[in-house]
Amino acid sequence: MKPPLTNEQEVLYTLIKKGYVTFKDFAYLPGFRTRVSQLKSNHGLQLETTMAQAFNKFGNHYKYAIHKLVDKESAKKLYDRLTVNN
Repeated sequence: MKPPLTNEQEVLYTLIKKGYVTFKDFAYLPGFRTRVSQLKSNHGLQLETTMAQAFNKFGNHYKYAIHKLVDKESAKKLYDRLTVNN
């Protein structure tokens, strides 16, 4: 696979490699949730979303989404389509 050149491609690349993504994987990316939403709505990528819980360093509780890849082969095809012009 070609290396990702956009944020959307990078999120998809990580999904393919790891099988899931969370905001923790992309702490530097303010538009992470938007990229996940674009992959789902614009490209039809199927993701299974579950909620997880954690505590920050101050002991405060928070929840976050884990987006799991449903079909790896269709995700690879999508990645190839997105990177063909780059």
